[in-house]
Amino acid sequence: MHIALICRYLTAERGGHERYLKRLIRALIGRGRQVTAFSGAFDPDLVGAEGLECIEVPSVRFPQWLRYLSFNRNAERALKAHDASFDLVFSTEYVTFGDVYRAGAGIARAEIESCCGLWARLSPKNRVKMRLQANLMKSGPQRVIVNSESMRRQVLRYYDLPKSRIALVYNGIDTDRFSPQQREKHRVDMRRHLGLHQDDFVCLAVGSNWRRKGIDRALRLMRRVPAKRLKLLVVGTAQRRLRRPARVGGEERVIFRAPTSSIGGYYAAADLCIVASRYDPAPNVILESLACALPVAISAECGLTELIGEAGGGVVFDDAGELAGTVGHFMEIRDTERYRQMQRDAARIGQRFTMERHVDELMDVLESAQLFNDIKAADQG
Repeated sequence: MHIALICRYLTAERGGHERYLKRLIRALIGRGRQVTAFSGAFDPDLVGAEGLECIEVPSVRFPQWLRYLSFNRNAERALKAHDASFDLVFSTEYVTFGDVYRAGAGIARAEIESCCGLWARLSPKNRVKMRLQANLMKSGPQRVIVNSESMRRQVLRYYDLPKSRIALVYNGIDTDRFSPQQREKHRVDMRRHLGLHQDDFVCLAVGSNWRRKGIDRALRLMRRVPAKRLKLLVVGTAQRRLRRPARVGGEERVIFRAPTSSIGGYYAAADLCIVASRYDPAPNVILESLACALPVAISAECGLTELIGEAGGGVVFDDAGELAGTVGHFMEIRDTERYRQMQRDAARIGQRFTMERHVDELMDVLESAQLFNDIKAADQG
């Protein structure tokens, strides 16, 4: 199978999506597939890699709305100009073409309605994102890949697609890197490095888009729960106005750290991971936390809530008051068997989501789309 992959960037420093794509490319090539990537930028280790062809697609840098439009236009032109015959076109971006579309960033309309005020909804960038995604859905892709049940519901709500064309494939993570053993190994040293006391209860919040990721909600939690032993560890580029430390009795209770690819140490230091997102289809931080045996508290507006509930491993909260009560409860039970059972439940859930499982399920989707294309071509022939 020869796959044309459409992605704006293949540089790991940009974030988790790009790191995921690099792992996926290596996994596809390892399974004997050939990949031609159409992208605006590549990490040096990809250029010249066996089984991978890199086609650079230029786009206008500013303004942002024109960046989206120009990448869509130039990527489609480059695809048509390429002399290879592709078995299918696999896109992960806001473009108007493709056989298989992985909506990893979510549904643009749902995100904008959840996170944006009136002026932001009217911004050219957001209007372009919605238009590109809507045009792709209208073009009738063979498969739309979603990574949570909430995203499946959003696709059905906003777009007229048959249920049979929507495939749920959960994200995959490195379950060796994110594991209870690694958390236990680094916990004491990491807490010492952060200046934490043994009695401190640490909540972890991860994200740079402070409104979408609900970092402001996590910070407001500190005013609702004034206990001195409660600490909040924020990993991300929080807005400057959010960096005013919450203090009780002169003691700083909020720790800010810059984004990093070495996030495992922060999972080790934490006692609870808070995902207070207003919109987030399937944050890897949930899967990684669970795999590390770190219980999670997830906003009901977030994806992957279906993983929590009777299965254990965390809780789902509806509002700030409920989050405060949840954190207080976890502070009470941290040193009990009940908390240790939640840790075991979390690890049992999270360790299922291996990259191998993800690639297996993704390949099933790609192969079914290829089969559909082959049958269609035969009928037309």
